[in-house]
Amino acid sequence: MKRRLIISLLMALLVLGLSACGGGTESTPGGPTPPTVTSTPSEQPDRATFQKYFSELGIGKMPDEVKDPPVDLRKNVSVFTAGDQICLYGTVILECQIRSTVYDVGAKKVVREGGLPQAIEGGFAGWEPVDLPAGKYEYKVYVGDALVGVYPFAVQ
Repeated sequence: MKRRLIISLLMALLVLGLSACGGGTESTPGGPTPPTVTSTPSEQPDRATFQKYFSELGIGKMPDEVKDPPVDLRKNVSVFTAGDQICLYGTVILECQIRSTVYDVGAKKVVREGGLPQAIEGGFAGWEPVDLPAGKYEYKVYVGDALVGVYPFAVQ
């Protein structure tokens, strides 16, 4: 089980820089509350499919110095700047293959597509640099053709 998770981690990091085993912890209690972006999503996720596959799913920010496992992951962050590492994290309760897109809200189009090369299970955290121009976006997560998560975020 552990070897399979490590192999999944390495494959995903090599292909898209989106996955790593482990998980993370929230920012230190009492620490600064990260700013958030609130908006009406362009699409509504399929809650039944989400609940079938995930107990947790969201986006956050990796610290400047990324460690493995990512112990300093700040969950539920939705405002980023150039140089930040945006992170998709979650806990999979039923093995599945994840596909993701980044949707530019202003341009009303997908500006990035990604996903994991194989099915995953258990906790995961995958990150990539925020290399998008300033604006408002949505990080969309799919299992098969079902939209399971829409996470609004902004780049300043």
